Amino acid sequence: MGLRILSIACVASVILGCSRSDTPRESATAKSHPTPTSVASEAAARKPPQVAPAPAIRVATYNIHFANAQLDAVIDAVRQSQADVVCLQETNSTSETVMRRELGVRYPQMRFLGSVHPYLAGGFGVLSSLPIVNEEFVPPKHGLFGACVFEVKHQEERVQIINVHLQPVILPEKQGASGIVAVLQAFDQAEQIHAAEIRDILTHASSKRACLIVGDFNSIAASQAPALLAQQGFVDSFAAVNEDPDSHPTWHWPTRIGEAQLRIDYIFHTPSLRTVESRVIKTQGSDHYLLVSEIEISLDDQGRP
Repeated sequence: MGLRILSIACVASVILGCSRSDTPRESATAKSHPTPTSVASEAAARKPPQVAPAPAIRVATYNIHFANAQLDAVIDAVRQSQADVVCLQETNSTSETVMRRELGVRYPQMRFLGSVHPYLAGGFGVLSSLPIVNEEFVPPKHGLFGACVFEVKHQEERVQIINVHLQPVILPEKQGASGIVAVLQAFDQAEQIHAAEIRDILTHASSKRACLIVGDFNSIAASQAPALLAQQGFVDSFAAVNEDPDSHPTWHWPTRIGEAQLRIDYIFHTPSLRTVESRVIKTQGSDHYLLVSEIEISLDDQGRP
């Protein structure tokens, strides 16, 4: 629910040998005026080899708000994303029913994990057009909601995805000067919890597969959770391809002095992956917007990610 209140350009080096006749009687005229056949052969030799494009997947994350007041707008955002895999936060039995009915054909692979007890915002969902394997719900150790860990099969590769929902900032009800101090303390506490949550999540990240960690971080880009992932080499997908990324909010909330807006939803990926395109889809289905990235699986010479 947000902060709530807060090729391969692989240039093939083709070494061209100079065409040389084994016949010592070749005339000077023949050397200076190559035949059309030899010209065509030379051109073909210089032409770079055709390289198959690297496989790519579209991954989205969307906190759909547990109250689910506008599920039609939620469905519209998911359809607009054209994602292969959609990671949802704050699902419940109502949204699950609607998702299965409206999106079941597009996403034959669906998983709904987590629990709405004791927190109504604790449900997770995964919608996928790709086969899902090895799914697991990881109960929370430090925050409120835990995480979902799974893999998707894409062509000959498997990619691990971890769907997260870090604890929101829990603001106090105090007023006045003491209330301001309490608010600052609440943000500091949330930062410590987020750091612990991310460290635990990283223990589930595969060392053998390309990995994405996506979801509602309840954190601005400069805070501990995104910073810790960056320190581990993870790439902020949206920031990698968009200028001034923090000017594109993924969460909004009305206040007495106007609408609060922040970028707190992320798609992070290991360096073996490359973001081709990333955008925010704005609908009024939730207090969050949907974030989607097209991500290329870069392969080495042996075809490994």
